[in-house]
Amino acid sequence: MKYLTTFLAVALALALCAPMVLGQEEVMTISSAEQGLKDRPPVVFSHGKHSEIYECTACHHEYDKFMANQGGGEAKCSECHQPSATAKNPTPLTLAFHQQCKSCHLKLIEMKAPKTGPIMCGDCHRKGAPAAEAKQDKKK
Repeated sequence: MKYLTTFLAVALALALCAPMVLGQEEVMTISSAEQGLKDRPPVVFSHGKHSEIYECTACHHEYDKFMANQGGGEAKCSECHQPSATAKNPTPLTLAFHQQCKSCHLKLIEMKAPKTGPIMCGDCHRKGAPAAEAKQDKKK
């Protein structure tokens, strides 16, 4: 009976968590068009690998009046950050991406982590990089 209770508890936990994890795309494309940019290719990155390592609130953030991160749910960056600064959000979308991604990658480099992330423009904005949709189709 003890094992049955443990099994049911684990099964329930997995059932509740699976939709959150499975609902995320493994590979995502950050569109330059949303940012009003036309001179750089879009960025393709592994959301799946990032979400295995980091808490969602590391990237998906929403700050209260005391600047405490309350989490941002599954909102896309462009839902709060616009191509240009606004009175409501003074951080434009491109700067938000660069600050968020590069600051984390630079911290990993400073910590001499075995795996870090790119910090140079051409390492993220790669010409001819396959779109996320094509990578998703290959997995099916």
